[in-house]
Amino acid sequence: MSWLLRIFFLLTFFFASVVVAFKCYRSPMVPDGSRVIPVYHHPYFTRIVLEDISSGARWEWKREAHGSSWKMVEPIEWPANPFFIDQWLSDLALWRTLDVQEALLFPEKSFNSEKRLSFFSASDGVSLECDESYIWDKERKYVFPLPKDWKAMLNPSLKDILITKLWDWDFSEIDEMMLEFPKKEKKYIFSKQEGVWIAKESESSALSTQKVNHFLSLLSKLEVDQFLPEQLGNAFALGFQVPDCRLTLLSGREPHILEIGKSFYKKSRLRFAKLVPYETIFALPCDFLHDLSDPYHFFAEEFLEETS
Repeated sequence: MSWLLRIFFLLTFFFASVVVAFKCYRSPMVPDGSRVIPVYHHPYFTRIVLEDISSGARWEWKREAHGSSWKMVEPIEWPANPFFIDQWLSDLALWRTLDVQEALLFPEKSFNSEKRLSFFSASDGVSLECDESYIWDKERKYVFPLPKDWKAMLNPSLKDILITKLWDWDFSEIDEMMLEFPKKEKKYIFSKQEGVWIAKESESSALSTQKVNHFLSLLSKLEVDQFLPEQLGNAFALGFQVPDCRLTLLSGREPHILEIGKSFYKKSRLRFAKLVPYETIFALPCDFLHDLSDPYHFFAEEFLEETS
């Protein structure tokens, strides 16, 4: 009988070990007693998608092919605010040590999904559903509180989640500028030679390099006032077939092109604008256009003396 008892105790110990191991797998613990949820923070996430389940609205971001920068690809294509993306990913990393409640019976009936947030890498991904207070991971059967910072992020404002500055360059890098007024069939070309700006088409016009540099400095600081994705189909009505002004800035061989259309509304200081190569339409402060009807006079040395 002793050998039967030994076998019985061995089998009992074996099954007890399996049960303990299974429980540890189902509810892993850290030394402070918190459950550890599956690792959501993935250094190779390349795409983030946010969907409004009721309205069907969709926002999508992709990581650039080289480097760590991100850009929005839906509803418009534009560089993403890096702080916004970092907030998503840093909160995912924090969830590893949160106290969470494992939902053995997933409460689908009591949970009204409002948003779906998905993170994808080249090989895998995770989708989470959210309401105003909680996040559910249906696949892994976890539910945990919605991070405070995410409450506003789940209702994104384009101006907050995108970079609003038009260009990422220093005005001193620009060595050529072209101003075109297609409706008037006028074109003006200015170039910088040995630090001095000259007018290519009018040698008699002496330019103020200080005035041109000041103008370029203002341009380098221009920021989008409002993104207008609903206007993407109205390029003709907004004045982009024949724009009021086309501004081309050259830095070596790299062109920076801004097209400026009609006024945002009557008597507004804002105008509809587009930045090549993006087809995104936005409202841009264009006060600087009022004095550019005659650029030779605007940049002339005597003009600077008159206004000083």
